[in-house]
Formats: sequence, C-alpha cells, structure tokens
Amino acid sequence: MRVFAWTGRRLDHNYCRTIADIYAVNCFNILMTQPIADPSRGKEVFDLDRAHVFHSWSAQAQISPLPVAGGEGSYFWDFDGKKYLDFSCQLVFTNIGFQHPKVVKAIQDQAGLLTTVAPQHANEARSEAAKRITDRAGAHLNKVFFTNG
Repeated sequence: MRVFAWTGRRLDHNYCRTIADIYAVNCFNILMTQPIADPSRGKEVFDLDRAHVFHSWSAQAQISPLPVAGGEGSYFWDFDGKKYLDFSCQLVFTNIGFQHPKVVKAIQDQAGLLTTVAPQHANEARSEAAKRITDRAGAHLNKVFFTNG
C-alpha cells in the first residue's frame, strides 16, 4: 500500500476521490492548518493528564499517552509539530477523519439544539441515528446500543 504525503496544496476533488477509493485514505478538499509547535504546552498537557485522568482499559502506571494538539483529515499532530498519518482515525470507527467540515457543522447544529441528554431519555438525534443504522443492518438487526466506551 502506498501512502501519499501531504503537499500543503489544495487537492482536486476528483483526484482526491480516486485516491480515497483505491487506497482507502480519507481525503477531502481542505488545506491543513497545523498549529505552530509548542513542546512546553505538550508537556503541560501530558502532566495534567497523568495527574488527573484515569484511562479506560489501561494499567495506569504503564501508559504514556501521546498529547495530541490537533488533527485534520487523516492526519493528527502532537505539540512537537510531528504529523502522523492515522489509519484508524483514533477510535477505529470514525474513518471520516479529523475536522471534516460536515461533521463539524453537524456537531455545531446539534449543540445549538441540545448538548446532552441522559441515556434514559429519548431524543431526536439518537433516535434518527439508530433508525438509519438499522435500515442498513438488515431485518434481523433492529436495535442499536450507543455507548461512549
């Protein structure tokens, strides 16, 4: 499998779709805006994490989480300015990539309507998402369990 390096220029949409189709690489017509490296902030983020965050599914003393400063498309970067091509998009199932404009807009729209709701309540967004998933899953699969971990 070939990995295409980011050239820092806008990509033609058709070219982008061809690469995405052939190589299963997320690609959309944006210009990455990687922030300036700030290693001292990265250390602060790491230290705060280790002091105050309990990571799931991990032996706490054995982990050394990478402080992620940002991401866009199929890439994310750390506070040292190192850029990573992320084949799993952090959580395996979010293969649309980082900061996709349609996802950002949908989150903004939903936050304007309802930012949170307890699991025991019904809400429009979750109900609609479940219906869309089950419509594609087949007749024998008609329920969706949403979880954050």
